[in-house]
Amino acid sequence: MKAFWITLIGGALLLAGVIMLITPGPGLLTIAAGLAVLGRKYKWARRLLEHVRARIRRELDRAKGKSRN
Repeated sequence: MKAFWITLIGGALLLAGVIMLITPGPGLLTIAAGLAVLGRKYKWARRLLEHVRARIRRELDRAKGKSRN
């Protein structure tokens, strides 16, 4: 039963994050949250979360660089 809730909540967050990539909202952060929840049960989600974290770091670094100029 626990796996069901992990999958349901993580999947909902992941879907909401994907929608927020094309609409206003923190898409990458919501995707990361969904993958973190799913990563409690699924190894593929843990691996994908590392890629998303790296993307978030790159975006933050890029934003910091632009604010300095």
